[in-house]
Amino acid sequence: MRCLDAVRRIQAHGIAEGPWAEREDWLNEQIARTWLDRGAFPGLGSALEALGMRLGTALAHELVASDTLDPDVDPWPTVDALLRGDREPPSSAYAADLASVRPTWGKLTQPRRALLELLSRFALSPNQAKRWFDHKRRSAAASVAVTDQEALQNPYRIAECDLGDMDTPAVSLGVIDRGLFPDATIAAKFPVPEPSRAESAGDRRRVRGAVVSTLRQASEEGDSLLSAVEVLTRMERLDLARPCAVPLDWFPGNAEFLDGVISQSDVDLPGQGDERVVVPALQLAVHADTEGRLAKRLLKRAARAVPSVRAPWRDLLIEAIRASGVEVDTAEPRHADALLEQENALERIVTRRLGVLVGRAGTGKTSVLGALVRCKPIAEDGVLLLAPTGKARVRLQRATGRDARTIAQFLYQLGRYDGARQRPLFHGEERHRQEKTVVIDECSMLTMDDLFAVLEALDLGHVERLILVGDPNQLPPIGVGRPFADLIGVLDEPANDDEVAGREALARLTVEVRTALGGPSDALRLAAWFTNEPQPKDADRVLSDLDLGENFNDLEYCHLEDSRGVAGSNRPAAAGAARPLCCRRCCGV
Repeated sequence: MRCLDAVRRIQAHGIAEGPWAEREDWLNEQIARTWLDRGAFPGLGSALEALGMRLGTALAHELVASDTLDPDVDPWPTVDALLRGDREPPSSAYAADLASVRPTWGKLTQPRRALLELLSRFALSPNQAKRWFDHKRRSAAASVAVTDQEALQNPYRIAECDLGDMDTPAVSLGVIDRGLFPDATIAAKFPVPEPSRAESAGDRRRVRGAVVSTLRQASEEGDSLLSAVEVLTRMERLDLARPCAVPLDWFPGNAEFLDGVISQSDVDLPGQGDERVVVPALQLAVHADTEGRLAKRLLKRAARAVPSVRAPWRDLLIEAIRASGVEVDTAEPRHADALLEQENALERIVTRRLGVLVGRAGTGKTSVLGALVRCKPIAEDGVLLLAPTGKARVRLQRATGRDARTIAQFLYQLGRYDGARQRPLFHGEERHRQEKTVVIDECSMLTMDDLFAVLEALDLGHVERLILVGDPNQLPPIGVGRPFADLIGVLDEPANDDEVAGREALARLTVEVRTALGGPSDALRLAAWFTNEPQPKDADRVLSDLDLGENFNDLEYCHLEDSRGVAGSNRPAAAGAARPLCCRRCCGV
C-alpha cells in the first residue's frame, strides 16, 4: 500500500514520466496475490473488480487498513454507500473509479447483487471473479451453461464447471468449500444467506462437488472411469474445510440428483474361476456421453465396406520405400514377408469406412502411408493428413511428401479449438468437407476428446475412408481416455454382433523390417515381450540368447553387482560390472 501511495504522489506532482496507471494496476495485482487474511469476505476486492471497479482489491485493503470497515461487520453496506456516493472513499484517488461504476451498481438487479456478494465470500482472484460475474466470460470458461440462479442455489456448481483460462486456474472445490464453511466464529457472525447456505458436511451439493472434483482429477491423469470405492477413498484426501465422507449407498440414494452430471454404471469383471464380479463405477456424464457416441460412430464405420480401388500396392510400396533411401531385396524372405503383409494391410484399410493400422516400431507403417498417398484414385479425391503433435506432423510429412496438420491446427482453423484452455471443442459453425480420405497418425497419443472433436469437425457423410494409424504400446495420451487402444481391444476381441462386424477394419503389421547391423533389431524384439501384441515366430530366441550370453546387434546387458554401476552415476562402476541393459539406438552406448 505504501508503494501504491508513492506512485500516486509521483503521479500527482508530475515529477517523473509514467505510465503510472499501469503501475497502479500492477501493484493492485500484487496486493491481490499477497493479501491472505481477509476475514469472511476474502473476495471483496475481486468482486469490486468484477463489477468494473479499477483497483478494487487495493480499495478493499485500504478500507480495512483505515478502520473504515470493522472486521466484525458486514462490509457490503459500507461498500454500497461508497458506490452510491453517500460516503467518501479512504483516498480521493478512488473517487473517479467509484463514479465510473456507480450507474452499473445502481441498475443491478437483486439476484445480480446477491451473486456479487456471494463471490466476495470466496478467495477468488480478480480474473476468477470476473469470469463468474460476466455472462460472456462465464459461457466461454464453463464446461456447461450455468445461470446466476443456479450458481446462487448451488455455489459448488462454480467448482464443478469452471475450466480456468490462460491467466488463472479453475476455481477449486476447496475455495468454494472454505467460503461456505468458514471458521465457526465467522460463520456465526456472517451466515451465508439462502439459497446458497450449506449447513451439513453431508449436503448433497457438497458431496456431488467432491465427486466431480475427484473425477476431474482422475481424467487429468487419463482415467475416465473410477470405481465408486476408489472415488470415496480419493474424496477423503481432498483439501476441504471439513472431511467429506459418505457411505457407498449414497450414490444409488442420490441417483436423481447426480443425473446429468455423474453417470453410474456396473462394470462386470472376472473373478476366481467362472465367477464374475460386478463393481459399481462412476464417470463424469460428459465423458460417458462422449465415449458412447464415439464408440457408436467408429464401430458403425468399421462395419461398412468401401469398393476396392484395385491399386498395385506392391509397386507403390517399393516406390515409397525407395523414396525413403532404402533398397528392397525381394529375394530376402523377411522383406518378401513384410511386403506381402503390407499389401494385405493396405487393401484392408482402404476397403472400409474405418481402417485401423497397427504395428510396433520397425514394421513399416510409414511405408504403408507412403504407398497410400501414391495411389492415384485415392490421391485425386484428396487425402487429409493429421497428427497429434508437431513432431509427429513433421515425420508424417517426410514419410508421405504431403502437407500435414496437427489436430489442434485443423480444429483451430474451423473455430473448434479453445486456445485459452488448450482443449478441443465439440461444436462449431462449419464442418470440413474436402478430402475423401482422412489419415490420423500416431493415434496412441489421441485423447478421447481429441478423436471425438475431429469426428465432429469432419463431414463424415463426405469422408469415404477414415484411417487410424499407430502403436497402442507407445506413448499414451496426456488427457482423458485411450480411445485407440480401446478400439483395438474391441476389434481384437469383439463381444457382440456390432463389434464382430467391424473386425475386418483392423490390419496388423508384425514383420519387423527395420534392421540393425544387417539383421532385425534385437532391442525391438526384446521390447516386444513387454507388450500384449502377437509375437513373431522367433521372438523367444532373444530370451534364450540372453540366458546363453550371446552377442546382440544393438543391445547390451549385464548383471548389476553394485549400485555404483547404474548408468548416469558419477561414481566409477564396481569391478566386473558392466553397463545396464541398453539399446545403442536410443543412447549411443
